[in-house]
Amino acid sequence: MPTIMKIIFPLHFFTMIWIFGLLAIYIRHIFKTEAVPQDKKALWAVVIFCGNMIAMPVYWYLYIWKKLDKGRE
Repeated sequence: MPTIMKIIFPLHFFTMIWIFGLLAIYIRHIFKTEAVPQDKKALWAVVIFCGNMIAMPVYWYLYIWKKLDKGRE
């Protein structure tokens, strides 16, 4: 196996594990929080699952960061 593959494969594997962990955390947060309206929870779960690299930052901005920012006021 080439040296570059010995470096890239473990990094890629770690990234996959990291994404699955974040996916679980975000979906758990969707259904536990009151910040997301009840009628949008299933939609957000599907969007996070299917488009996670784009949807996770959007969800974080809309429902986590803004909620933290309101708490400081």
